[in-house]
Amino acid sequence: MIKKLSVVVSMVFVLALFFVTPSNAIQITIDTDNLDKTTASTVLEAQKQAKKIAEKAKTPSVDQMEAWANIGEKIGKAISATCRELGVEVNKFVKTPVGKIAMALIVWKVVGQEAWAIIGGTLSWFVISLMIMWSFSHFHMRKKLTDKEHGERYIATYEFKGEEAKICSAIAHAVAFAVITMVCLLIVF
Repeated sequence: MIKKLSVVVSMVFVLALFFVTPSNAIQITIDTDNLDKTTASTVLEAQKQAKKIAEKAKTPSVDQMEAWANIGEKIGKAISATCRELGVEVNKFVKTPVGKIAMALIVWKVVGQEAWAIIGGTLSWFVISLMIMWSFSHFHMRKKLTDKEHGERYIATYEFKGEEAKICSAIAHAVAFAVITMVCLLIVF
């Protein structure tokens, strides 16, 4: 039980670090004069992409917030219009199976595409992030082993051929997480 709890706590901590890292990465300055041309162009392209993402993440305008507030009003009007045509009370209609289906279709018509992007992007991010974190913990975390002869000791679950391979694996995990996060952000927003 304690082992599972420590795994969960460490995964939450790692996840929290991923949320902190991007905000600190924006503040880094790189001197491109000392870099070769391909590396410098890659850095400049990454800065442009980061600027585009930061612009998209700005707070919404008053018009956007007003449009979002009107969504609930549109759904309510559509449901009440349907009930008026059928000559039934809204509460009774919504409780019937046909009313539930009609309400789901109306909600889908009004906010379907946005809801699908938010739900799909968020679920995709969670599932793929958990797979990346599991992979990272499998390749890089040590496993606790207890026996009578040696007592408690920690062993590697995977042996890399060298330190460079271990570093490349860690970087690949971080890059995969960053790419998946960016793609899911584009899907959601």
